[in-house]
Amino acid sequence: MLLQFHQRTKNFLRRSGLGDAALHIHLGFIVWLGFVATLGHGNPGSTVALAALFAVEAANELMDRLRKGAWHARETAVDFVQTVIWPVMVYCLVQSGCTP
Repeated sequence: MLLQFHQRTKNFLRRSGLGDAALHIHLGFIVWLGFVATLGHGNPGSTVALAALFAVEAANELMDRLRKGAWHARETAVDFVQTVIWPVMVYCLVQSGCTP
């Protein structure tokens, strides 16, 4: 299962033409929007939707760790930040009342 997950991820990365960083940024935002629509009832200020994104990214990094056999702290931190940065920014703007 782990090898299959890794292969699918690498195939998607290759076919998309995106680098790893861009893929984390784009997919993080897309997954978060899906959670906003379903778990957050359309509210981008939903803590539940943001927490779900954090959980999914943590699971993704765990899969990477299991595949590699060891933690690569810097790589994990960079991947995590790239995945959640824009959803966190939008969430904070909504929470602070800065909405269009």
